[in-house]
Amino acid sequence: MKKLEFNMSVHGSDPIPTKAYPIVFTRQDRAWRFALHKSGREWIVSDPVSGKRVCRVSATYKGVPVASGTLTIKQAMQASLIDLDAIVDRMGFDTFAAVLDRQVTA
Repeated sequence: MKKLEFNMSVHGSDPIPTKAYPIVFTRQDRAWRFALHKSGREWIVSDPVSGKRVCRVSATYKGVPVASGTLTIKQAMQASLIDLDAIVDRMGFDTFAAVLDRQVTA
C-alpha cells in the first residue's frame, strides 16, 4: 500500500512531515479521507489536510486493552474505522461533519 505524506500539526512547534497510510471513512452520504500513522507505541488517525489528530486507535485482546502499536496495518485500519464510527455515534453525524469541515476551511 502506498503511503501519503502530510504535515502533522503539533501545538507550539512547526508542522512535522509524516508518512501515513490513507484510509477512507464513509458514513451516511459523506466520505472523508484520513491518514493512519504510527506515533511511538500507538496508531493515530489524523486529518491530512489540516494535520490535526482525529483520534488514537484503541485495541483490545480478549477484552483487555492493549497498546495499538502492536497491531498490524490491516488490524489498525479496521480498528481505526471502528473508533471513528464510535466517535460519530457519540458526537452525532452533523457535529462530526461540521467539525471536520471547519478544520479544512480554517
